[in-house]
This record gives sequence, C-alpha cells and structure tokens, in this order.
Amino acid sequence: MLGILLGIVLGLWLIFSTNREAHALTEAILITFLSFVSTCIVDRSLPEFSWVLMLSYFFQWIYVFLVIWLLDVICFSVASVMIYALVTSIGYYFFYNYSLQWAQFMIG
Repeated sequence: MLGILLGIVLGLWLIFSTNREAHALTEAILITFLSFVSTCIVDRSLPEFSWVLMLSYFFQWIYVFLVIWLLDVICFSVASVMIYALVTSIGYYFFYNYSLQWAQFMIG
C-alpha cells in the first residue's frame, strides 16, 4: 500500500516538474527521505539499520534520480509527460517492493 502512495507522489512530482528546472540530486534525496519517513510512520518504529537497508534506499535514490533527470530529455509535450509519469510511477511501485530483496541478494 505504501509503495502505491509513493508511486503516486513520484508521478505527481514529475507532472508538476515539467516547466521548471529540475534539481535531480536534491529532489531524489527528498523523495527517498519521504519514503524513509513514511515507512517509519507506517511501521511506528525506526527500522533496524543494516547495509541491506542502506543499499535498498540507495537503489531507490538512483532510480528516482534517473527518472527526474531523464524527464527533460525524454518528454517534450504534456501527453508524453503524463505517459512517462504513469510508467515511472508503476516502475517505482515494483522497484520499492523488490529493492530490499535485490539489496539482500547483492550483499549475500
């Protein structure tokens, strides 16, 4: 459920970022921090910090950074922005759900 909400937030962020200069580094940090805070609120506790968790949030940050950075490169019209926001928010939902497993696989 939280992945859906964060995917919607990312999609809306992309839609509202179309006609302005995007700062991909800081915006990706902000959305990743929002993901961390919302996870803490839903779980009602701080997560147990480990390398797997940190790598998972790093993967999420890289995904969001690339999505925001590529927004100006790929999208030239309102329709393309809407389609791009829809596809990337669905991708973020699946990425959010599986990033912890991928990080655990990478670390071992």
